[in-house]
Amino acid sequence: MHLSIETDDPVVAPGEVTQLRVLGVLSGGREVDLTAAQDWTLYRSSNPAVLTVDGDGLATGVAPGIAFVTASNEGAAAVQQLFVDPGGRTTTVEGLVLDGAGRPVAAEVRLPAYEVTFQGGADGRFVRADLPATLVEEVQAFALLPGREIVLLATGDRVPVIPGGVTDVGIVTPHIEPGDRDGDCLPDEIEGALGLLWFQPDSRRDGVLDGDRDGDGDGIANCEELALGLDPTDPDTDFDGLDDGAELAAGANPLDADTDDDRFGDGDEVREGADPLNPASIPDLRIRRISSRVVSVRTDDLPRPRRAASQIFGVENVGLQQPPNAFAPQVGLENEGEP
Repeated sequence: MHLSIETDDPVVAPGEVTQLRVLGVLSGGREVDLTAAQDWTLYRSSNPAVLTVDGDGLATGVAPGIAFVTASNEGAAAVQQLFVDPGGRTTTVEGLVLDGAGRPVAAEVRLPAYEVTFQGGADGRFVRADLPATLVEEVQAFALLPGREIVLLATGDRVPVIPGGVTDVGIVTPHIEPGDRDGDCLPDEIEGALGLLWFQPDSRRDGVLDGDRDGDGDGIANCEELALGLDPTDPDTDFDGLDDGAELAAGANPLDADTDDDRFGDGDEVREGADPLNPASIPDLRIRRISSRVVSVRTDDLPRPRRAASQIFGVENVGLQQPPNAFAPQVGLENEGEP
């Protein structure tokens, strides 16, 4: 059996309802109405905080957002996307997909703001009606352009949503930089270093574009790192011991190991509770062990190094190869009583 699910009004306001209809096509081709609970159809909302659905397919808006309702019966299932929009108004999104040579092309179109994916026409045009008008303020269209060897990512401009009318996103076309053959903003060699595919803008086919992934785990998307001049393959571009994302969150410069020019690295300052933006805020650095001796190195004993302390003395709690007296000209060592 094959199931389909539909509704006359996919956009409701909080507190409003819309009736879902479930149709089943039996093996002989006969169509039957399976909407009611007595027909053994089960309903489930992906997000009950946004929209609920009862046993007879009556969906009720709860709060602004997007929800997917799944109807299942005898092993078959169908899914309907519903929107809860406070204004209850809709818009129609339309546009035109062109390839790199300016020719219309049928393509898979994505509207990430609405979590919608659909197929455009052979003339390059695409239309998606009954989308909520006030749930989002702007919309941008993406398209995947299949080729014989590669798949290109095409992007359109971000445009404001027109409530009660047509939101025209314009021409969606590939923007390809040299060395970026799939047009996802990542140079081919960087995609290789991150284990991604140079010919597929969504390498893992999970709906996440390669440029939106965080390849080095520093909290910044790959394309954003390139735009900021950072290295998307290295979580710590300036080698100061602090991840790029953490530096941005702290207001520090991820391209400068010593943002406030106080001769102490940003990573050391943050770890020791100092302010990496204030040259008067000095970290109290301590090395716990050097060659199995317990010592204390205080900031008032140290010369002002040109590099971060972690680069001079090594990682904390790891014994260095130099004997303690190697530091004697620069650092006073206090024997804490350990032989």
